[in-house]
Amino acid sequence: MANSSFEKNIYVILGIGVIIFILFSYQQRKESSLEKHQKHTVGQILKLQPKYKTGYTIKFKYLVEGIWIEGSDPKNASWPEYSRKGRIIEGDYHKVVYDATDIENSKIIIDRKPLSEKEVNQLIERNN
Repeated sequence: MANSSFEKNIYVILGIGVIIFILFSYQQRKESSLEKHQKHTVGQILKLQPKYKTGYTIKFKYLVEGIWIEGSDPKNASWPEYSRKGRIIEGDYHKVVYDATDIENSKIIIDRKPLSEKEVNQLIERNN
């Protein structure tokens, strides 16, 4: 009887390990694809949304071929390097990197200063 309980625990632990490995692999593939197929555009911060037990998520929209797409990114994202150098303020515009092969795969880059009106207009023209 004790052996059966031990076997169940081993299967549960192995199952959890497999799920973690699959999720990690999926995230790595997304980041690798973003690195290889990246394009830059303009994004606007919509809001900083609390996320249960994991901090905050930045909700933003970004422009791809004349269409505004909504995205989200963890407040403490570190891809490709630490990309949260400035304050996160709703309504500010910042650069967004997205995957040309999967436009839903994106990251917002929060620089020390938001984009100027001139920089925003240049990025909008380039992405229309």
